[in-house]
Amino acid sequence: MKKTAKIIALVLSLMMVMSVASAYVFYADAASDPTLNITQTGKSGNQVTVAVNLTSGSFNAMDFQFNTSSGVTCDSISANGGYGNKNNGKVSMASVDGYTSGNVITATFTVPEEGSYSISGSVSDCTVSENGGNRKANATVSGGVSGTNTKPTEKPTEKPTEKPTQKPTEKPT
Repeated sequence: MKKTAKIIALVLSLMMVMSVASAYVFYADAASDPTLNITQTGKSGNQVTVAVNLTSGSFNAMDFQFNTSSGVTCDSISANGGYGNKNNGKVSMASVDGYTSGNVITATFTVPEEGSYSISGSVSDCTVSENGGNRKANATVSGGVSGTNTKPTEKPTEKPTEKPTQKPTEKPT
């Protein structure tokens, strides 16, 4: 029995050392700050759809704000694992597993029927997991959407008022 207890103690000790060592290796990697890019993914009439993509780095939590020019209104926001408020264009996101790449936010905006418009974004708060804890990250936002809409030209609404003044002088043959 003494020999069995020693073997069990040795196995348990090895398991404990291996679990601590693997956790140390996992947390030893430094997380890089996220870089986000805003692109236009669709346009129909005066509706513009944009995507915010994570192109490098990672994050676990972020507060994102869409910045728009005058006359642009947000119709919908879809955040991957977060909450978006279309009334003020703010998005709050959090994930235990973290965001590492791809599309993180999609939004649809109504832009003016005539004139120029712009849509950009900024990050007010961002956190990444690193070395077993969290640290504030400096997120970079690039890209954006801008354009100009013009109304189509209208047909004249008035018909000509003048009639021809001369009658034909020759009869058809």
